[in-house]
Amino acid sequence: APIGLKNVETVGRLTAATDLPPARKKNSHKGMFGRVYVIGGSARMPGAPVLTACAAVAAGAGYVTLCAPDCNVVYDRNAAMCTRLPLPTVDGCIAFDEPLFAEICEKADSIVIGNGMGAAPDLGKMLRYITAHFHGVLIVDADGLNALAKDRAALVGHTCKLLLTPHPGELRRLDESDGDPIERAKRLATELDCVVAAKNTVTVISDGKDCLFNVEGTPALAKGGSGDVLAGIAAAYACRLPLLRATAAACYKLGRTASRRYAGKDENALLSF
Repeated sequence: APIGLKNVETVGRLTAATDLPPARKKNSHKGMFGRVYVIGGSARMPGAPVLTACAAVAAGAGYVTLCAPDCNVVYDRNAAMCTRLPLPTVDGCIAFDEPLFAEICEKADSIVIGNGMGAAPDLGKMLRYITAHFHGVLIVDADGLNALAKDRAALVGHTCKLLLTPHPGELRRLDESDGDPIERAKRLATELDCVVAAKNTVTVISDGKDCLFNVEGTPALAKGGSGDVLAGIAAAYACRLPLLRATAAACYKLGRTASRRYAGKDENALLSF
């Protein structure tokens, strides 16, 4: 029946049948499951990229490297299973260093950038460099999306596959035109040649053609850090699955896991994933 969905060729609700990464074979080794690099953090927000990196480990990435400010060494112990690439800082914010970013682009299968970076002056420069030199999957989240909203031209001609994960406020900044979240996500995905996961109570996932809805979740996820965890799961899954499928699986996995863990419990008390 016509219920008001416009210009959507395929619509689907994510369920338990959503394709998650296949089970590991007995003869598996870490080199089979991808390399995730997480670029994020600042003197004020050192914990966000740690959440992302730990989520990528938990979601099955073979290698995870935390690329955090050289002033955040104390947080290494919270990501004991990750290797670390310290990045130079200026006034507590990550500064662009071309040789280090060239190394990241050469080695990574997926990169997450933006978590906990604040208004880092060089963030736009980092996005431009990665989108021009990287051929894997780039996930732009949090402060990376705010930088992108000011300079969408940074993505023109990008060589990588691209995922944007905005919450409602970030989505409005990226797309200021009228329309519901479905129309905005689809339009943004089309214009920027990317996949968009518009996070909300119902998350809309689109590649500009297909739209998927994730209804799994719990109010316990309504706090800082949930989006950082989602980015890490998506980065790990994107090493093994096509990007739209990886994004859908990550949204479903986070929401479903939290719902099961906190069923019948205090939804104010979500402390870890």
